[in-house]
Amino acid sequence: MEYKIASCIKRIAKNVLGESRGSAPPYKDTSWWNEEVKVAIKIKRDSYRDLKKNCDGVSFERYKLAKKEAKKAVQNARAKVYKEVYEKFDTKEVEKDIYRFARIREGKTRDLRTVRCVKDEDQKVLVRDEEIKERWREYFDKLFYGSSTQTWIILPFSARI
Repeated sequence: MEYKIASCIKRIAKNVLGESRGSAPPYKDTSWWNEEVKVAIKIKRDSYRDLKKNCDGVSFERYKLAKKEAKKAVQNARAKVYKEVYEKFDTKEVEKDIYRFARIREGKTRDLRTVRCVKDEDQKVLVRDEEIKERWREYFDKLFYGSSTQTWIILPFSARI
């Protein structure tokens, strides 16, 4: 019973308030890739395709070796870039990089189930948390109490007898 009520409330709220589409798939930061990494990844992908076609021991060993080399190339490139970043921490231009890293990290950890925006009665999109909460409160007040803004007093269980 509770499930039916919850799904009904969600469906009606979705029809009235609208729904955001969410965000794009997570962006994989490849700004640190160099030519060595690109070549290693290409070799690994080609050997994987060859493995899928042939399915023999030679192709499998070639793929394992290419995968190992790609991991090494990625590890070396990342280490080089992060070493440069840590050396730049003593300069003023590092502030921009810190904010960029923070935005990337925040984007990766964001919960996709949170409501990012809803529409008010005038179909204006609300994005601030306070506005969204106020709109939900208004919507449920109107849903439960009708057009009047009466307040209900909930009595303890013992006083209902």
